[in-house]
Amino acid sequence: MAKATTTNEWNEAKATTTNEWNEAKATTTNEWNVAKATTTAKRLEECAGSAHYKFKQTLKWMAKKYGKTVIDANESYTSKTLWDGSILKNLSTQASILFQGKRVNRDIHGARNILILFLTKVIDGLSPQGAYSLDITKADFCGFGVFK
Repeated sequence: MAKATTTNEWNEAKATTTNEWNEAKATTTNEWNVAKATTTAKRLEECAGSAHYKFKQTLKWMAKKYGKTVIDANESYTSKTLWDGSILKNLSTQASILFQGKRVNRDIHGARNILILFLTKVIDGLSPQGAYSLDITKADFCGFGVFK
């Protein structure tokens, strides 16, 4: 009987050790995958930022070469800012935005808002104080806003 007890104890100890080993292995694997994904995301972000910077520098150089001007526009919130000026809280991975019953592609919507930022800078820079303003809440001017 002593042999059976020893065998059972041995099997229980072996099973416990195996379970602990598998749990530790799974935890380590998950931590490794998270760390690897984070590192990959950072690397991709750095590469994308670097390529964007090089593109901007090349564009500015070419513009200067041909006597043109490049105006930087801050693209922050351009995809989240709706046509009435409100900010969309959760953009997540939607390909389009639904606003006042109309569905607009997210990239086109962001490009529209960057154009509005650009036009606002140009109008503010070229016009006397308050002579012209850009109202982004109206879609009368080809969907880009209206001068008033």
